[in-house]
Amino acid sequence: MTTFYSQKYLIPDAFFTLSAGGCRHFFLLEMDRGTIAAKLMLKRYQCYYDWWRQKGYKSDFGATSIRILTVTTNQKRMENLIKSCYQVKGNNAGSALFWFTTIKHIDIFKPQAMLNHVWRKALPNDSSLYSLLD
Repeated sequence: MTTFYSQKYLIPDAFFTLSAGGCRHFFLLEMDRGTIAAKLMLKRYQCYYDWWRQKGYKSDFGATSIRILTVTTNQKRMENLIKSCYQVKGNNAGSALFWFTTIKHIDIFKPQAMLNHVWRKALPNDSSLYSLLD
């Protein structure tokens, strides 16, 4: 196992997979309540990105790919977190590794709602909405 769980910034709130069309999709979920400073969230995203670059998702979970999902409190917080992810590569290019939505799109009594086109990628100039199955 890589150093995934030994880094305090890499403790996701959930890990899950979805199977559709013969493919398995792997996800790590962060539930952001807006209580962690943006600088610390950037550090967390940077650690996730470094772990991903080292292919930790393969060695730790046996996954062929993975996405880091963040569900946050509101649109403004989501925009700020997306912008912080522009810095993970060091070139303001962002990364499609990170996907975001707000809590208004999540319903524990209707988990299939997470499959709707409610997710934004952390890419500049991309305000499109995506489904977890895209």
